[in-house]
Amino acid sequence: QLKNGELLCNYFSLSKTESGGYKGEGAWLMRSTDNGATWSAPQLLSKTYYCSSPIRELSDGTLVLGLYQESGGNANGAITRSTDGGNAWSAPIDIDNGGLRLDAETDLIELKDGRLYAAQRTETASMRFATSGDKGLSWTVSEPMGFPGHSPYLYRTPGDVIVVAHRLPQTSLHFSRNETKTWSDSILVDDHIGAYPSLVTLKDGSTLILYYEEGEGSNIRARKFRITDQGIAWLKF
Repeated sequence: QLKNGELLCNYFSLSKTESGGYKGEGAWLMRSTDNGATWSAPQLLSKTYYCSSPIRELSDGTLVLGLYQESGGNANGAITRSTDGGNAWSAPIDIDNGGLRLDAETDLIELKDGRLYAAQRTETASMRFATSGDKGLSWTVSEPMGFPGHSPYLYRTPGDVIVVAHRLPQTSLHFSRNETKTWSDSILVDDHIGAYPSLVTLKDGSTLILYYEEGEGSNIRARKFRITDQGIAWLKF
């Protein structure tokens, strides 16, 4: 939800092929100006790049969306930007993967010093991060975050503690009290492997994490927590 109240829903799309497989149809966006009662027609953001995390609204009003692509056996993260509330978007801006194939599933967060921090998935090694000092127009070369994971989701909780939730091991998270300079040990959210977690602050100041199970008959799962001086305190509903 943007500061002006509008809702932006971004997603990637697939179509079924005659052989029974799937064909990628790119990244898309829909908009609602009435709290989700009605939605605009889908707007194509990119035919060849995909997205797994939401649009992030920066302090200056710029909108930034994490993207990723695969090309010729290589893969990397990227972003697209909008400076007019999401009506027009830039061509994808690639993030240098440092020579390592990155499935990426890029997500972003704005740090207190104004830089952007992008987390990116790898398959067998530590997740990678890159930073931008110009609101996403250029990026540093991706380097290790220090722990493995898929589908990262970055979120600033009350008290300015940054959380990154992710798949692997199972469903887990790390937190940082110093603007991503260092991260906590891995904290298990659920001993059931999950995917594409999302976080939000509730009215009582706690943080809700939502994620889904893998496989057939998948369920949506959720937990609630606070970050204390001692670490994560899990709460009952």
